[in-house]
Amino acid sequence: MNDARKTDLTWLKYDPYEAAKATDAKELERQIMSANAPKSEREWWAMHEIEWLRSKLQSIATNTCCDSCQEAALVARNALDHCWSEITEPDYLAQCAETLDAEGRQKWFRERTADADRFGCPYVRQSIHPGEPRILLVEGWKHRPENEGTPRWQMMPVTHVRWPEDESPS
Repeated sequence: MNDARKTDLTWLKYDPYEAAKATDAKELERQIMSANAPKSEREWWAMHEIEWLRSKLQSIATNTCCDSCQEAALVARNALDHCWSEITEPDYLAQCAETLDAEGRQKWFRERTADADRFGCPYVRQSIHPGEPRILLVEGWKHRPENEGTPRWQMMPVTHVRWPEDESPS
């Protein structure tokens, strides 16, 4: 047989016991809620549904006006306490809405990632807005987040952006 046609399958190892193990619930939630993990359409829907439900629970937990509301608030707080992880807000955030080619986007991401590192945020997430591909976002955390939540798009007119005196837009 010709060597070029031989296939080495020694790397293919299947352990039926390993495949049958259930994934820990906290790890499943981390994968679903992480914007960095690849997802199917169903998983994206589940992530947004979980965020929506948690926001409704938070609203019930904090808004009480009478005794029956107090009871509902206690149930909501209890449910929120049993959520596996809290979303960690970023310590650094930069957004760009300029029309850039692929090389320009890469350069912008590299520069903002270096900025985040200078601010002490070694854990970064780079995002391109799904509905508007010219909008770019870099978020940075000082400590590795267990749950970074969805990207924090800052949709506002450019006229409202204020630059610090010691910095100018690049």
